[in-house]
Amino acid sequence: MTFWDRLETPLIERPLFPVDAKDHDPASEHKRQSELVGKLRARGLSVTAIPNARCWGMKAWNRAKAEGAEWGAADLIVNAPGGLTAYIEMKNGRADPEQHQIDWLNSRHKMGFPVGVFRRADSAIAFLAERGFPVGVRDAA
Repeated sequence: MTFWDRLETPLIERPLFPVDAKDHDPASEHKRQSELVGKLRARGLSVTAIPNARCWGMKAWNRAKAEGAEWGAADLIVNAPGGLTAYIEMKNGRADPEQHQIDWLNSRHKMGFPVGVFRRADSAIAFLAERGFPVGVRDAA
């Protein structure tokens, strides 16, 4: 047994939240996220997207960080009446969440917020419904 095997807590934390299984659908993360946003807004929920920091460049990222941006923040903040808030990370059919995303989402999960990583709009909507979000039972696309 090595030193690393004897550690009480792992150096890399695993997700404490649901992560959709990978799929073979070629749809991009952008397309999947846009579909979910449309469906949630059609149901009267407030959805705010957090732009992907990788597209910003270092100067823009440093400015955003100074203004409060956090590395690993979820793609979407979903708000509903009654003070409900959830954090949703969308992925394409093949990508896994990166460790900084897992860390950020785990921290919100530990605070009591519903968080998850999804590949399909219907699974994200079902997740929200299970947590009391007023998403309705029919598809409002």
